Amino acid sequence: MLPEENQPDQIRVSVSALLEYAARVIEQVPGVCGSIDEIVRFIKITSNNEHLPPSEKIDFQLTPLTLDVSLCLDALCNLGEVAREVQKRLFTSLKQELELPVHRVNIEISRVK
Repeated sequence: MLPEENQPDQIRVSVSALLEYAARVIEQVPGVCGSIDEIVRFIKITSNNEHLPPSEKIDFQLTPLTLDVSLCLDALCNLGEVAREVQKRLFTSLKQELELPVHRVNIEISRVK
């Protein structure tokens, strides 16, 4: 961590970059179906109950985030187990690795292949 006097004034990330990052995390979970582009289409990011468009830039420290993810899963997998694993990995990677203020990751199983 930088000493306080060397802290940058602001760090922001575009919602589109965050969507792609989230899709890459989700894609790595065994049992999830779809390409990164397909997965991105089924992720919605909100802050303070307001949908954030892909062009929006969010502040790393100030914007409380909720992710709503609609999944397509393999019919042969344990649906609940895969959904919980996606939720855990996504929350952990966004909150701990990127240090984003993620409050919730909601998972919906919307399709089964």
